[in-house]
Amino acid sequence: MVEVEPSTIATWITITIMAIIASSVATWYRFKRKIKALREFIVELDEAIKDDKVTEEEFRRIWQRFKDLIYS
Repeated sequence: MVEVEPSTIATWITITIMAIIASSVATWYRFKRKIKALREFIVELDEAIKDDKVTEEEFRRIWQRFKDLIYS
């Protein structure tokens, strides 16, 4: 049977906990970035349709922002 020192076990537990925390923080920041992009998309869409006239340029810009939002 292989004997493992308690300090080695504690080190692995610490590394595992740190990895979980780092992953959670990264996921949170990706989520916040996605929500911000969605909010900006909605604001731009709202501005474009306020006057009931969406120009082709506005449409292309909004469509590109929508694709960026979905595929990023």
